[in-house]
Amino acid sequence: MLALSLFGIAVGGDALQLGPILKGMALLGPPVYMCRTFRDTFLSRYGSLVFLLGSHRQARSSWFVGCLDRIRKGEVTDTDIMFLNATSDGVSDELWDSRTQLRALWADVSKFNNDKLARFAGPTTTNSCKDEVNQALKHPKRVAYAVQLLQECAPASIALKPGAVVLSTREVEGVMPGTQGEVVKCGKGKFVCVFDGRTVSGPFVAFDVVDNCGQRLATRFAIPLVLGWAMTIHRAQSTSLFKLAIDFSDLHWCKEGLVYAALSRCRTLDGFFVRGLRRRHVVACPDALEFSSRSV
Repeated sequence: MLALSLFGIAVGGDALQLGPILKGMALLGPPVYMCRTFRDTFLSRYGSLVFLLGSHRQARSSWFVGCLDRIRKGEVTDTDIMFLNATSDGVSDELWDSRTQLRALWADVSKFNNDKLARFAGPTTTNSCKDEVNQALKHPKRVAYAVQLLQECAPASIALKPGAVVLSTREVEGVMPGTQGEVVKCGKGKFVCVFDGRTVSGPFVAFDVVDNCGQRLATRFAIPLVLGWAMTIHRAQSTSLFKLAIDFSDLHWCKEGLVYAALSRCRTLDGFFVRGLRRRHVVACPDALEFSSRSV
């Protein structure tokens, strides 16, 4: 989606993709396309909307594209569900674990990655972050708020081994965040990884947290990597992957756009294994459907 006005161009993603998930599943507020500022700027004589249509990641598979579109709109069929779950028929545990795993919750991702690292051969190097709170902050609640934000911007520590699969969390030497790679060497405060055939090395990087006015509250210096054998569906939304395993069996809650966001990460139908998918897992946001209908 492109939104154009006299003031410039805003580029947005698919309104029917997975939205933010907060602790306790609390709502963050209405999506941007329902806000008055958006309507006054882009849905008036001062601006316009341009919808970019079609599938580019899965362009080779017409059935897969059609299936994804039905899931995107919440119109999935029993045949779709059966066909997708059948991709895991006869798959061994070893083959399943060899694929990049997608999970809805970070706790499940963390458990899989830590278990995988524990079984992986080689010496472990653990790097702990270094935190720096802005000395200008005087009020205790303001300091506590800054410390809380630091916990969300990067892990407090990360354990690595040569050969471990990782994800970049910051742009480093042109490698974009969310890129999957492999550790070549790791030491205290430094790493060497290969991303898509490109060798990248570096030390700690700065993760700044700021308030609504742009004031820097604190900085966490950390290795810009997380273990990447498994990742959350949220983190995977910026990626295109070739080999995935997605298990919906333990998903006891349903989030709008979750299934679509997960399945659409893979380029080809034969590139993923799916199990445990149920019709109740596939949910589309009514407001997003109404907004997206403008493209028709």
